[in-house]
Amino acid sequence: MMKTKLILLIGLCFGGALMAQTTDLRVEVSRLAEQEEQLDAAQIFTLDSTHFEKVEASKGEQGFTKENYWVRVQMTNSNSEDFNGYLKIGRPITDSVIFYRESQLDEPIYSGDRVDFKEREIAHRQHLLEVNLASGESQNLLIYLKSDGETLDIFPRLISEKQFNQNQYSQQLFLGAFYGMLFLSALIYLFFYTGLRELSFLHYGFYVISIALLQGSLDGFTYQFLFPEGSNIGAKMVLLTAAFSNYFLLKYGASFLKVASRMPRLYNFYRLFYFLIPAVAVLLFINETTMAWAYPLSNINGLFSLILILVTLTYTHFKVEKVDVFFRTGIFFLVMGLLAFVMNNLSLLPNNFWILNSAKFGIALEVVFLSLSMTNLIGQLRMEKERSQLEALRKSEDISSMKTYFMSNISHELRTPINAILGIATEQLENNISADDIENYKIVKSASLSLLSNVNDILDFEQIEKGSLQLDNRQTIDLEEVLDELKSSWSFEARRKRLNFDCELIGEMPPKLQGDEKRLRQILNNILSNAVKFTSQGSIRMQVKTQTLENDMLGLQISVSDTGIGMEPDELSRIFESFNQMKLNNKRRYGGLGLGLTIVKHLMHLFGAKVKVKSEAGMGTRVDLDFEMPIAHSEKERMPNNNHPEVEATAQEESTESALKKMPTEAYEESTKIRVLMAEDNVMNQMIMKRLLAGVPDLELEIADDGLQALEKMAEQSFDLILMDLQMPNMDGYEACEAIRAGKVGEVYQQIPIIAVTADATQETEQRVYSIGMDAYLTKPVRKEQLVKWILDLSGRMRVAS
Repeated sequence: MMKTKLILLIGLCFGGALMAQTTDLRVEVSRLAEQEEQLDAAQIFTLDSTHFEKVEASKGEQGFTKENYWVRVQMTNSNSEDFNGYLKIGRPITDSVIFYRESQLDEPIYSGDRVDFKEREIAHRQHLLEVNLASGESQNLLIYLKSDGETLDIFPRLISEKQFNQNQYSQQLFLGAFYGMLFLSALIYLFFYTGLRELSFLHYGFYVISIALLQGSLDGFTYQFLFPEGSNIGAKMVLLTAAFSNYFLLKYGASFLKVASRMPRLYNFYRLFYFLIPAVAVLLFINETTMAWAYPLSNINGLFSLILILVTLTYTHFKVEKVDVFFRTGIFFLVMGLLAFVMNNLSLLPNNFWILNSAKFGIALEVVFLSLSMTNLIGQLRMEKERSQLEALRKSEDISSMKTYFMSNISHELRTPINAILGIATEQLENNISADDIENYKIVKSASLSLLSNVNDILDFEQIEKGSLQLDNRQTIDLEEVLDELKSSWSFEARRKRLNFDCELIGEMPPKLQGDEKRLRQILNNILSNAVKFTSQGSIRMQVKTQTLENDMLGLQISVSDTGIGMEPDELSRIFESFNQMKLNNKRRYGGLGLGLTIVKHLMHLFGAKVKVKSEAGMGTRVDLDFEMPIAHSEKERMPNNNHPEVEATAQEESTESALKKMPTEAYEESTKIRVLMAEDNVMNQMIMKRLLAGVPDLELEIADDGLQALEKMAEQSFDLILMDLQMPNMDGYEACEAIRAGKVGEVYQQIPIIAVTADATQETEQRVYSIGMDAYLTKPVRKEQLVKWILDLSGRMRVAS
């Protein structure tokens, strides 16, 4: 892009040099000394020379004025050849130009940007009159010029037809390169803004567009192509576009140099100009007098704006930080070009090609160097973005780590009291209590399970978002036991709402299946929970079909249907979205988090199973689950960890070792009883575990309040199995397990079965438990049947091995 701009710049300067080549005949120019509004052209032609003042070429610029001028032109062709060409006068923005030939006073030729472009004798943006002079011939002209306040040049120039045509070609090159470069730059940087959202690019893009429109107005293109009818708005375009270009130049400078944050006091001057620039623009629409004021005020605004940018640039460069060299160079050329242009408008510099086009040269060079500066800015933004991305990644990792810790902690804190409540309710239901008490404890147990289900949903949803939720397919599933428990639990819930609950088995009850029992229960519980929740009258029916397939696989089809409220088609299409009830605004009516079916869909995908939902508003809903699961080859539930890693001692563990005694191998006592050590700091959980295991034959339970106390007891007594909580003071379950596997309490205990019993149900915790050498992982609230089964299995294997 930079190479293209440099080529255009070379073409622009070359074209400018060609434009400067003109040839003038001998011409005498004078203007009427006194403004005589009542005189017409014929009368002025009769006035003698005493009424006129001679005008030199260098004195043709009249500055900002709204006066009218009568200019007399006496042309003589002293050459041996005839002259055919054009007379050019004024600037393209001159409001009114009328040509009178002495021999044709009744046929004036009109020009000016307040005249319809179609009425011009020569269809050109400049004010031109065709001139044909034979050799030795003289001709007198009278020209009337009127402006509404802009600067006015009253000295005409004669150009031969050949030179005019050459100039037209060079102008196309010159102006085409200039405007093409401006609009290309504007588009590029507006595109950059859409991608990078950096205000410097937006302000610079608008500035370049407005400066292109300003120069287009000064060159007569706005009049020729946009407002050819000579309208009032077209006549105001110079000042309007000047206001926009001035405003966005200040905006660009302020944003690029970060004036608001770096120099807040100096930024107040920018705010002042943000007010003054529109205020001057308003003067255009009040009356002719205020419009005349607007021309010099607009130029003064521009002049002081440039000074402000220079002051800001200098202060920033020497007091704050080094400013990009391309930006400094670009601003220098812009200031020099616009300064020469403004000073010419204020009649402080003479008229010549280079002065009149100084703004174009300055703007062209500015665009090139500021574009180079913008390229450097893009590089800086890219580096800043990369640094921001690295910082965001680091923060994201920190947040993810904190989130994992929070979920682990909240799981522990919520499951611990739920474990106690469920333990007491379960114990009481096993005792001979009254029917009323049974009903009450069932309500307590049901409410606790509902709360536990919500906790599980939150944890599982977090795992789904991370993409880390997995199945534990090493378990075995007793389908008959699962269905009996579901039927018992949900038939009670249905009766509480006066609903009928029916469970039908079609086919033979299969042997145990291989798969994740916890997740299968979760799927069915979520489906049945919705059925009960959204049914106020009628019935709920669960039908289970089994079919033996090839390769020791079992086809399992489970359907749950209800007579509840059902769903409309648009609701049905969104049922698997997370927090769906909140989106439907009915969570207050039916309760729940709206995560159940989201988790069901994800778990069914992990099982490789299918789920279909059919529903009709007011008629109920039916959910069909289709599984294919392998038949288990062993009646035993999996014992997950048989290989205990050798753990290297850390400095902390070494200090622990020095404080501990080791149980010598010969001191280990065999026993017919199962000696269980439980490390648990929560007194309530200690009480619940005591009650759960109180009825187990030949089981002795010892309690340790933390991991360190558990190691001390192991050095003094013989144990067959350890129940290990994870979050404990002094020494947690992880540290205690690592010390045991490293032989800190004796080699005799390095292979002792350790079951993690924790309220932390996150998948990361489960993986860590197995990685450090624990044999099983149970989450609170603990199911008594599963706990006892694992104790008997693991402790039995331990005694055989010893």
